[in-house]
Amino acid sequence: MTQIAYILAHMIEKPYSIGRRIAEFRKRLPISADKLATEAGQGLTRSVIANLESGRKHDLSVQQLLAIAYVLGVSPSELVFDSRYPHLEISLSNGESKDVTAESWRVSEWFGGVGSALDLQEKINGTIRRGERALATDGSAHLVTQSLRRRNTLLVRLLMLVGTSNDEDGFAEDRRDARAELYEIEKALRARGVHLSE
Repeated sequence: MTQIAYILAHMIEKPYSIGRRIAEFRKRLPISADKLATEAGQGLTRSVIANLESGRKHDLSVQQLLAIAYVLGVSPSELVFDSRYPHLEISLSNGESKDVTAESWRVSEWFGGVGSALDLQEKINGTIRRGERALATDGSAHLVTQSLRRRNTLLVRLLMLVGTSNDEDGFAEDRRDARAELYEIEKALRARGVHLSE
């Protein structure tokens, strides 16, 4: 059996599920289902974990997903999407009009904030229905995340430079530049509606 035939057969025999991904990561640690449930909390029990892993239960709350991912030491995205199968079709909706699917790697990008729903719709349909462009977000989640990372880096840098208060110490320009960049980043974040802790 060729590798492609094996992968296809494997996908048909065992449809993709979050539960299967949880089981894979849990067994790699190794951690028992009972310990995972206890450490994750959020109403999870050994029985719920077992039902997720066996496929008897197909859904979980966002809080449960985050808690399980945290305890397993993986990103929530790694539980939702299996990067080993980037071309696996993921169902996005199966409403009255039609079943909408997209390749796993495209959905993973959208889920992670790298692309917007508009980008995903354009890749799936090739066009956007009239009026949807105004409703779609601009994919700013990824930009916000990058800005928050840079903000944290600047805050740490400024904390390190606080002890060097003498303007003639050669660090005055560094402090001034870091403060100016921090100001611009925070201004842009607030303009996007991001609430910053002071």
